[in-house]
Amino acid sequence: MRFIHAADIHLGSKLAGKFSPEKSAIRKRELRDCFSRMVEYAKEQGINVILLAGDVFDDDTPKSKDTDYFYGVVDAHPDITFYYLRGNHDSESASSKSHENLKRFLDTWTAYSLDEDTVLTGIEFTPENASSLYSTLVLDSKRKNIVTMHGQIASTLGLYNIVLTKLRDKSIDYLALGHVHERSLGKLDNRGIYVYPGCLEPRGYDELGEKGFYVVDTEDLASPVFVPFARRTIRPLQIDISSCKDSYAVIDSIRSHSWRLDDLLRIELVGENEIQDEGLVSQIELALGERCFAVSIKDHTVPKIDISSYLEANSLRGEFVRKVMASCHTEEEKKRIILAGLRALNGEEVR
Repeated sequence: MRFIHAADIHLGSKLAGKFSPEKSAIRKRELRDCFSRMVEYAKEQGINVILLAGDVFDDDTPKSKDTDYFYGVVDAHPDITFYYLRGNHDSESASSKSHENLKRFLDTWTAYSLDEDTVLTGIEFTPENASSLYSTLVLDSKRKNIVTMHGQIASTLGLYNIVLTKLRDKSIDYLALGHVHERSLGKLDNRGIYVYPGCLEPRGYDELGEKGFYVVDTEDLASPVFVPFARRTIRPLQIDISSCKDSYAVIDSIRSHSWRLDDLLRIELVGENEIQDEGLVSQIELALGERCFAVSIKDHTVPKIDISSYLEANSLRGEFVRKVMASCHTEEEKKRIILAGLRALNGEEVR
């Protein structure tokens, strides 16, 4: 049999600080839509098990429109069994109704037989079980064991800390994790692997890379297949504007890169900046407004300075520049040190 391993859907995310009100509303709808599309994908592919490894909702008290949507999708697909492990964001959220095809996990190890050979076992973290749960996990080594937890990999015990060394040699074949929004896969021990599917859709400009879920075949638990599924992708662009003489040249340099109209752009301006235009960032935002869904711009440039003009100067500034240029710092570090020093000598604020 095959199942879907997904996590961190975060229905009801608060996106107002990341996008305009109009686009925040669009993204909230797209988060819900991505979940339902994933379920439709499962139906089309003949997959009748979906494992949700935490943070289906973004809040312990989600809005009714988000819970109604989630449980509505569950109820609309009675042929699919949903195994829902609550995470740190939705640890208190629960439906007051009974959903026959929705299975939950407790604060003690809870096991479900997926077929005659495969068992799914999971536990929800609490402050009381965070240290003791490893010693209470007992699995049948003769069966295929999927274990699900929600938290970050850590070296010390703690709430939502997953200590891999304490899960080794426990007959785990597939450790299905949630919480980390970047997908990753690694070896747990000689028998099993651990897998983070990442979030289903990017919510902020820091959630880079392809987003989606894993399809896993119980006949080969060591070879899950990642399915890119997000409606939108964050595209990071680093633009060196050292050779740009005006804002148009900067915009033209950005446009030389490729992206999709649906993408969210994360632009970082670097290099030396000789453009005397305080509205550079707003001009870029205006120019790209119709060419992508949304854009975030960080200006990490430094003002262009003529270092050579100080090297022969018989002054405190000249002496300072000469000493920095003779140091063992990199050329980039020297420029930043000189810029900060000259600003300080001019009585300007230094960041």
